[in-house]
Parts: sequence; C-alpha cells; structure tokens
Amino acid sequence: RVKALDDICLKFQNNPPGKCEQGFSVQKSDYGEVEILDGKLQVKFAGKGLSEKVQMSSFPVQAAKVQIMPYGWKAKKGFHGHVKDLVAGVSHIKDKAKEFFEAMFSTRQTNLADLMSGSVSKWAVCPIKDSADL
Repeated sequence: RVKALDDICLKFQNNPPGKCEQGFSVQKSDYGEVEILDGKLQVKFAGKGLSEKVQMSSFPVQAAKVQIMPYGWKAKKGFHGHVKDLVAGVSHIKDKAKEFFEAMFSTRQTNLADLMSGSVSKWAVCPIKDSADL
C-alpha cells in the first residue's frame, strides 16, 4: 500500500504536455496498491476524483512521488465507518455487562450463598466485632 506524496497526473499519449485530463489526477494522500510489471513500479490508485478506468488500471509512478505505508493502514474512515465502530463497541459492552450480571445471579452463586449462610466457616471469613451482643 502506498500514499501519494503530491498531486500526480497519470499521463497518457493523448494528454497535452502540462495538462491533466479530468479523471486522471491523483490527489495528495490518495492511496494505491503497488504492482511490479516488467520490472517497473506501477500503482493502482483509488480516489474520489478518479475515473473507473483509472481505478481498474495500474500506472507507472516515480518512487519519489509515493510513500510506502504499513500493511494495516487504510484510507480514512468516513462517518459510516465511525458509526459502525461505535455500535460494535456498545454491543460489546452490553454483552459483557449481561455476562457479568448472569454470573452474579446464577444458581451456582445463589447455592453457594445458601450453603455459607448457615455455616460456621463463614465466621472465619467474616469476623464478628467484639462488641457484638450474641
């Protein structure tokens, strides 16, 4: 994965020198996937202003115009991505809280409480004040 360090015009034979056709301009910070074809660095870019034809094709790019990004880095998340993460987080918290309360009030815990309530051993765990009127 690479990121464009500057605006890049993907030049074709039909392009007049110095002018970039609409749909062939890669914006700074657009991401792309690297391919090596015939020993040359080529990148398949994905960006908002790029035509479908450009997004489906690889283009030669100078190595100085792109920056290699760590494997896990992706393009910035939009609103939908952040809402999806928020919902997943809330669902996870809800599941953990439900699991906690089910464990607290399970029959296993209740049976242990009943067992300990009449037991002499509980006094070793829960000491009685010396001033208690027994």
